[in-house]
Amino acid sequence: MKSFVNTLKFHNSEKYQKILVNKSYITSRVIFFKKILSLKTEKIIQTDKYQHKKILITKDFLKKTIHRKKNLKDNKILISLYEKFNYSLKLKKKYNSKLKKLSNENVDFSAYIYLGNHLINFTKINELQKLNCILKINDISLINFKNKENLKLIYNIKKNIKYEIKLINKYAKKFIGYSS
Repeated sequence: MKSFVNTLKFHNSEKYQKILVNKSYITSRVIFFKKILSLKTEKIIQTDKYQHKKILITKDFLKKTIHRKKNLKDNKILISLYEKFNYSLKLKKKYNSKLKKLSNENVDFSAYIYLGNHLINFTKINELQKLNCILKINDISLINFKNKENLKLIYNIKKNIKYEIKLINKYAKKFIGYSS
């Protein structure tokens, strides 16, 4: 499994450019997913409401707005964060009200997991864009996943993994049906 994680780290560092995967990579990914999906979890619902201020704390915003109905302002922020992540594969800890970075420090990896959970129900992005983003988010999750430290995140990680599997199966069936 170490070589698989090292491969993921390499792909991430190269920003997924000129990367080809083989059958053993896919098999290793499936084995890793099965390991995580077999873990027992509990759904933890955040009860705090995010208060919009002049400074956006990325992780807090993503975590506290998962189980809430989003308003127009939340949707704009989510789209901007999605675009920033898609462009650079990184999010910063703090942004101002116009979503310009205030710190050069990268956000904790759990924020990416929460971003993936938001993407699942987001209607302003098509499924292929979601799949592309969720693949990268799951790679980051697999790179940084540590059983004992990430117990509170397992439910959200599973949700992202199940969504990735669902979309891959859907588009694999379309491709197989198209090529026949």
